[in-house]
Amino acid sequence: MTISKRVNLTKNPVAKIEIDFLEAQKKFFRKFMEEGFEELFDEVNPVSDYTGMNWEIAFEEFEWGKEKISFRDAQLLGQTYDAPVHVNVKLLNKKTGEIKKQKIYLCDMPLMSDRASFMVNGNERVVVFQILRSEGLLFSESKASTPKKKLYSVKLMPHRGNWYEFELNKYGVMSIKLLQKRPRILLTTLLRALGFSSDADIKRILGSVDVGETDMSFIDATLRKDPTKNTEEALIDIYRKLRPEDTVTLESAKALIENIFFNKRRFYLGRIGRYKLNKKLGITEDIKVSDHILKKRDIVEVIKCLIRLNHNTLPEDDIDSLSNRRIRGVDELVAEKVRVGVLIMEKNIKDKMSTYSTDEKVTPAMLVNTRPIVSAINQFFGSSALMRFMDQSNIFSELEAKRKITAGGPRGLTKERATFSVRDVHNSHYSRLCPVTTPEGPSIGMVNQLAIYTRINDYGFLEAPYYTVINKFNIEKNKLKEFKSRYVLTDVLVNGKRIAKGGEEVTQKVVDAVSKAGLKEFLVKPFITKEIVYCDADTELGHKIASASVRRDETGEILDETTYIRDGQNYAKVPVSEVEFVDVSPAQIASMGLALIPFAGNDDPNRTLIGAKTQGQAIPLVKNEPPLVGTGFETEAARASGRTIYAEADGTVVAADASKH
Repeated sequence: MTISKRVNLTKNPVAKIEIDFLEAQKKFFRKFMEEGFEELFDEVNPVSDYTGMNWEIAFEEFEWGKEKISFRDAQLLGQTYDAPVHVNVKLLNKKTGEIKKQKIYLCDMPLMSDRASFMVNGNERVVVFQILRSEGLLFSESKASTPKKKLYSVKLMPHRGNWYEFELNKYGVMSIKLLQKRPRILLTTLLRALGFSSDADIKRILGSVDVGETDMSFIDATLRKDPTKNTEEALIDIYRKLRPEDTVTLESAKALIENIFFNKRRFYLGRIGRYKLNKKLGITEDIKVSDHILKKRDIVEVIKCLIRLNHNTLPEDDIDSLSNRRIRGVDELVAEKVRVGVLIMEKNIKDKMSTYSTDEKVTPAMLVNTRPIVSAINQFFGSSALMRFMDQSNIFSELEAKRKITAGGPRGLTKERATFSVRDVHNSHYSRLCPVTTPEGPSIGMVNQLAIYTRINDYGFLEAPYYTVINKFNIEKNKLKEFKSRYVLTDVLVNGKRIAKGGEEVTQKVVDAVSKAGLKEFLVKPFITKEIVYCDADTELGHKIASASVRRDETGEILDETTYIRDGQNYAKVPVSEVEFVDVSPAQIASMGLALIPFAGNDDPNRTLIGAKTQGQAIPLVKNEPPLVGTGFETEAARASGRTIYAEADGTVVAADASKH
């Protein structure tokens, strides 16, 4: 039976957004192909011998070859769909100045198909997204906090390295634990060691924030406990506390502090860590590669945050919000494994360099053994917890497997340790993670599905789409042609004189009159544009967002006078002139499983959960038929699966013959 045309029973029909449901998976792998190996080898480049006097080897351009076999043939023959990767290596003999260049085979890297899956030894496999706590700063309640006296701490979390917690005790003394099983270091001592030598210097950089609801001065309380008086004393004091068994010199004390905070190998913020840190500290400058390590300025700003937090002039963070949790895709998961191989390879190169004298004829291939990298890649694609056999019950279960997000896996949570708050539905999940489709049992809330229109940004944070609402005409920014058939909301008054009348059409005459009166903007009747803005959980908190069910006419003008909006964690009823964004679709909160169930909004969540899950167990039919009652997402699911055939370009089919290829 064929259905020629569906009857749409929706009161407010909304246009669908054209979106590739597998784009996130493909984007992450494209990113790895473009810059994955370069970033990994940047950490070790160039490799010198242990003396630093004889040999130096540098890894330059990486070249990806053509795939050896097609995806389909790899499946039929039980092989891997991959491509060779070569690297151009330059070897420098430091004694003679001789340079030798050579192209070396690095590894065979499995490739992602158009269906966002990998073929490994004839098995189709997919990488599951991992959600974990983001790098950067986290403001949270301290362990020493009591109901009578709330105390807060600031956690500094890098991409690689130790987490450091800046804390404050009940007496107002600020300190940090730099090493386990060693005494805490006072923050004033740390500041002195970083170059802020005197009490006056410390008060000058921190004094402006040491005011608030509490009467206590945290700087004075810490300085009273501080036994040091200048930079040299502070360096020696820190060294003695951290390395009591070693003899202390000023140089070794300086090197210790440099190593703890400013050594790329010991403490690496990374691109995402720097982005989050800058956002928290209100720094708006562009991020360069040199900013991926910590700076002295950052430590000062973190201490300022600790003081403001305990003076109650800065709000505490919500640990479960999606603004503090991010997605790791295939690029990072592969890179994490391969990095171990790169570091082993670096050590092997250094060992081999020490066995050759500078008089011998040495080529790069004699020094570089890429076996650790090959085994790391095989280990990831063969046995990683986040690399799964693709669920192939039907095309829908394939799609769900590729859009799955787990909180487990390496560096993630275990089922035993995950608390109720981690598993619970949070207000920031709206339009990002599906509130219904999650497994029943020990993994509940730890494994989730992406909502249909969610996008993952360049930093791994989930973004939700909204239509923008315009409720003002800005004289400098807006153009009159964009406001055709739009009306002034209320009378525009200047010193009691009416410049423009409420309900009057926005014309050049009105704009000129308002501009002449010295006003920069005036209110218009709110209308919804076709412009879509993607917001992460952090950005969304500062905006008032109405639901897609708000009444509007064919031009997008909102007909209601008041409507319900989401404002951070709160719901409120406000005049429509305050609305900034509107949902793009009522279905945007749902995953694909939930979006395919008609009238799911009227069902009990437990029933829709079972419905969404059982769709993934349905048997695919040889002659499939569309459902009698659908939601409109059936076509999208079929298209996203990659199992249906679509023409790559527009055109007309003139002839078709199965005997010709």
